[in-house]
Parts: sequence; structure tokens; C-alpha cells
Amino acid sequence: MTSTISRKKLLKIIENQHLFSSILALKACLDKVVSRASAIRKQRENIDVKHGRHLRLSILFLAIPLLLGGETELILNPANLNLGVLSGQTGRTFVEIDNPGTEAHSYSLFRVPEESRSVQTAYYPFDGHFDDMFTCRNGTISNLSFVDDRNFWADSAVNCSGNSHYACRDFEVENNFAVSFWAKPEVAQTMYAEGYSNAPAYTNYLIGPEWGGVSNWAGFGIALGTNGIMLIEHGHAYMPRLLCYSANLSGWHHFTINFESHSPKLYIDGAFIRSGIPSQRSYTRLSHDIGGYVYGSYTGKLDELCVFISALDQSQISALFSFDGQQRYRISDQLGILNAGAGVNSQIKMIDTSLALGVYTDTFILCQGDSIPELQLLPVNLTITDQGPLAPQSVSISRLQSGDYLIQWVPVTQDTYGMAFTPSRYRIYRSDSPGSLEDFVEIGQSTDLQYVDARDPMEPENQIRFYLVRAE
Repeated sequence: MTSTISRKKLLKIIENQHLFSSILALKACLDKVVSRASAIRKQRENIDVKHGRHLRLSILFLAIPLLLGGETELILNPANLNLGVLSGQTGRTFVEIDNPGTEAHSYSLFRVPEESRSVQTAYYPFDGHFDDMFTCRNGTISNLSFVDDRNFWADSAVNCSGNSHYACRDFEVENNFAVSFWAKPEVAQTMYAEGYSNAPAYTNYLIGPEWGGVSNWAGFGIALGTNGIMLIEHGHAYMPRLLCYSANLSGWHHFTINFESHSPKLYIDGAFIRSGIPSQRSYTRLSHDIGGYVYGSYTGKLDELCVFISALDQSQISALFSFDGQQRYRISDQLGILNAGAGVNSQIKMIDTSLALGVYTDTFILCQGDSIPELQLLPVNLTITDQGPLAPQSVSISRLQSGDYLIQWVPVTQDTYGMAFTPSRYRIYRSDSPGSLEDFVEIGQSTDLQYVDARDPMEPENQIRFYLVRAE
């Protein structure tokens, strides 16, 4: 969420109230607690049942530095998008992401289902990159390659070879969480009987269950083959199969696993399949070893891996199954790094030609990926209409003394049906050639009847520009 007060202003207020030194002392104390909690977590063999309380305390303490640090510096322009598209056609617009700050920031711009957006904490679309869109981070990657996804989009899923491994970030979810993904297993796996066991389970792990040591917690993993799926926990002398489901799972399928009330539930292609048996551990944590594990590796395709901080309801699961991040929009410059003072124009292209007439509301998310990622929402109002684009009857272009270009036009007063119409704004597009409309890039908007396009001092003096003005 965008901060309503900057960190500098907040610290100044605290200082004026003679509380600054106390806050710094508290923060230093909390940093020590967090560091100690991290050290405890690494010594898993010595952790007892109190580990779960230690973990929750570390998360609670981390919330306080979040108020003192972590500030959204990236700016979206415009702050919301309005896009009109002729029925059966495609359309595009641009959003500028600016970094007015003094430090470089990584960023990502993406979209997830509205129904579960508020509880989602990780999203790996695998669209030619390995980044988690909610943090702009990846991890240690071995023997993973990009392949076509279920809709034949190139380089939009990953192939796990049976010798692949992706150690991504710790999701930090336990006891109440959900994970969903698309997968296409390509080999059968060893299927074990559902039940409690202290023996290792050697099979095809899509997510390897982290070893919980001798403590009262266990890692949670998923094994998947063409002949079935198993949900498995792992601790010291503890490796139960909490849920085993044998079926023909060849081809692409969507999987959702809920974990709540100490037991898992399985959904395939949006439909509830069955519940599993309860865990015998007090704390169950979703693991983060993807594609391979010491007890076996997954062979097949993987796409759209999502993690949630709570279990999902049926409507959210159905929406995930129906959602295709590339079906309605394609985003250029979807992620990258913005240096201080830099900006980027991201193109958002609406490509779904099947939409019926009407107004559609979508939301994009901009992540500023720092040590504490910051998220901003970008509302999109999409109108599918049977009216053609409106353009002024007359447009003039003149050169100002400054070298800038002044574009002026007569007002649009009628729609394409000849009815009275008053535009809410005009969009201005520019190109270096009078070619396809695809070559014109939106450079700004105006509620007036003119627009000034600043000359780039680096371009040639005799640079020719072509403009397009559209009313909406």
C-alpha cells in the first residue's frame, strides 16, 4: 500500500516529541530478537515445541520496523487507466513508472485474480523469468528451462527434467495456507498408502517437504506423477502421507491444496476431490524447494505457482482455475530495475477479442521490490464498445520558440452515431513514421484542446513527428 506519510517526516515528528532515541533503542532490540529467532530456526535439531511461538513473535516484531522503514518511491502515471476498445478488436495503452528517489528499485507490474488478491503472498508466472512478482525476487535455480504453457504461449512455463531444483524464498506460511499451480506431469511416481509413517518416501517431489528436525513442526510438500498426487509432511523419524490420490493426471491440470485445521484438502481443476488425515505436528510449514528434493524429483511442466496466507474458499479456487494471466492483457516491460531518477513506459495491450459489450474492471499490482516490498494498486476500467474511436475533424501542429511542439484541435461534439457527445479527455499518441497504428505510442492526455510535446534535446533538429489525437 502507498504510504500516507514518508519515513523522513515520521522520524521528524518523533524527534520533535523527544521519542526518537527511544524508538531507535526499541528497533535495535527488535533487530536482535529477529536475528536470534533466525539463528534458532537454523538449529532445527535443538528446537522444541516453543519454536512455533518464537516464529510468531519474530513475525510480530518485524511488523514494527515495517512502519519505520519501507517507503513507496515508485510513482504510477496515470494512477488509474481507462481503456476503450472496439468490440472484436485489440487495444493498448501505456502507464509510466517513475523513480524520483535517490536509490535504484526493482519493480514488477502484474495481475492476479481479484477474488484472492488480498490473501496472496507469492506468484511465479514463469513468463520467461523466475521472479516472484510479489517480491521481485528469485532464488537458486538448477536445470530449469522455459517451454510453452497450456495455451501454447512460448516460454510461459518451466520444464522440470527430473534433475531440476529451484530453492526460492521462504514463504513464511504455516498451519493455515494454500498453494495452487498448473502442472503437466510426464512420468509415473511411486504411490504410497495414505497414513502415518516414520520411513522415507522416495517419489517425485514437485515441492520437497522441508525436514522439521526433532521439534514439533514439519515441512509440507507435494509429490506429483501421471498416476497420482500425494501431500507429505517431513520431520525427524516422521514422514506421513497426509493425502494420497491415485488417478490419471496426464496432461495439464490445475491443482489447489488448502491446509487448515491441521489437515489438507485437494482440489483439481477447480473441483473438490477429498480431504486428508490430520497432521501429528503442532506446526506445519509450506516448504520452498521446487522441482527436486533429496528423496526424489518431479518430471514435467509447471506454471502459475501461487501461495496464499490462508486457505481459500470454493469461489476463489474456481476463479484461480479460470484465470489466465495472459488471456486478457499482455504487459511489456513487466519487471526490471529503475535507477534513481529514471522511468519506464510499460505497454498494457488488451488482446481478448471475445469480450462482450460492457465495462470491465481489473486491477494491476505494482511491486517495489526492496528488503520490504511495497505494493500499489493500478485500477483499470476497460470499456468494450461498438462505437469507433472518436477523433477531431481538424488538428494543427506548430513549433514553439522553445523547440517544443504544440498540438491543437477542434472539439469533438458528436459520437459515431451522430449523437451529442462531450469527451472526458483526449489521448495523444506519437510516432516517427506514419505507418501502422501499432507504431503510435501514447505520450499524454489532455482535458483541454491542446497539448505540448516537449522536444528531446538529444534528437536531431529536423526530426519529423506524427501525431494522433483520440477523444473518449
